[in-house]
Amino acid sequence: MLAILKAASWIGLFCLLAYAGLKMVFMAICILGGHNSVEAMFAVTTPVILGAAIGMETFFWFRNARHSGRP
Repeated sequence: MLAILKAASWIGLFCLLAYAGLKMVFMAICILGGHNSVEAMFAVTTPVILGAAIGMETFFWFRNARHSGRP
């Protein structure tokens, strides 16, 4: 049970970092290029979806790298 909680906390951390990074990118695009309704739709949905995917992939990548014995 402790291993599951530890994994979930790492996944949550990576998801949060990915979400924050993506929000900053979309905010910069909106500020620099003007803002329209299509950008607003993508700025709301894309960071949530990609943040979750990037967070889980990062966790699994680090876990596999650690267990494979690579430096």
